[in-house]
Amino acid sequence: MSWWRPRRPDPTEDELDAELRDHVERQVADHVRAGLSPRQARRRARIEFGGLDHVKEMCRDVRRARWIEDLGRDLRHALRRQFKDRRSGVPLFAVAALAIGIGASTAMFGVLDAVVLQPLPFAQEERLVAGWKIGVLPAGFVFPRGVDVFTALGTRPGLANNRTVFLQVVGRLRPGVSREQAAAEFDSIISRR
Repeated sequence: MSWWRPRRPDPTEDELDAELRDHVERQVADHVRAGLSPRQARRRARIEFGGLDHVKEMCRDVRRARWIEDLGRDLRHALRRQFKDRRSGVPLFAVAALAIGIGASTAMFGVLDAVVLQPLPFAQEERLVAGWKIGVLPAGFVFPRGVDVFTALGTRPGLANNRTVFLQVVGRLRPGVSREQAAAEFDSIISRR
């Protein structure tokens, strides 16, 4: 596979050549009208106008973004240099490292977006409340700050050991019920047990 492609003719180059020739010819005509011979007028017009290649470069820079062309040329050169020695694994390693990095970043953003940035997939999520529910407490136990409700887990066989068990309860408030009203009702239910 060759990275070299022949350059296609640019129609703007032909237009630029025609335009510059027109300017030079007008200058020559002005000098001929002023009394110079056609040969002297052409020489003087070229001296006054400057080098055509230099003028073309300036016109190209003004007509289009030259940096795009330079960037494309630099990239083609870099790729040719990288793949010149096909036995070298450096270009393949670089491409693989970029692919893995981009893939990992995309996957992490997908997880972050789904878990953190997107709202919960529940209707009326502002009405959801959560609470924790630690079993029989030992003597001298001090309640942690911010805990509103404790209740016994019962004597189910799987829970009758010395391990600490936490249960988190999530519920939805009924319409018209505030968090404080729900907490008070829950406290009254717990105190009856």
